[in-house]
Amino acid sequence: MQDPSVVLPQRQPGDNRLTVFIELDDTVLHTFIYDENFGFMSDPHPREPEHVLHFGDKRIPIRVYMRAYAHEFLQFFKDNKHIYEPIVYTAGVPGYTELLLDILDPKREIFEHKLYQNACYVFEKKDEDIYQLVKDVSRFKATRDMRRCVLLDPNPLNFMLTPENGLPVIPYTAEIDSGKGPKDDYLLGMIEQIKDLEKSEDTRAYLRENYNVRQILKNARLL
Repeated sequence: MQDPSVVLPQRQPGDNRLTVFIELDDTVLHTFIYDENFGFMSDPHPREPEHVLHFGDKRIPIRVYMRAYAHEFLQFFKDNKHIYEPIVYTAGVPGYTELLLDILDPKREIFEHKLYQNACYVFEKKDEDIYQLVKDVSRFKATRDMRRCVLLDPNPLNFMLTPENGLPVIPYTAEIDSGKGPKDDYLLGMIEQIKDLEKSEDTRAYLRENYNVRQILKNARLL
């Protein structure tokens, strides 16, 4: 699955921005893809989506639910591109991801680079029925300093290859979000954590102290 030709370009000398790899799905939004057998009746979410997209030649409907403060989260990166380098790193295919970016970054002002499914490895355990596309930020160490990189992802399996760079995200599925209760301010808190990370000379020390992803994966027998 991984395409060895996928690389990130070299940055300018002296560019010490914090590189933030971000999985969009279940971090800033959640999607429900139309089920051809049950239609939207199988959608468990209690509120109407903010957007409905249509994917591929078959025009498959995709309902998009935005996480509270998603706009503020993305605006933070847009306003601070001299400090942060946000990069989309997703297991999704380009066509699907570009549809989401038409909503999140319509003028393509936030994300300079995008990494898709072909930048992932396949992790498979047939005896446990596990098939997962796994991300690996270390594959970009030729052009990015791993001391200044962090991966935001809601799936812990994506930290298997680089646990020291992982910042686990509490996944957003919209299933308990009716839109009528108090706003979930999780993404605002994430902004503050990213600010703290940026101050660290080596982000891995901060992540180890606060999350210790390697130990979590060991406990789950994934390392």
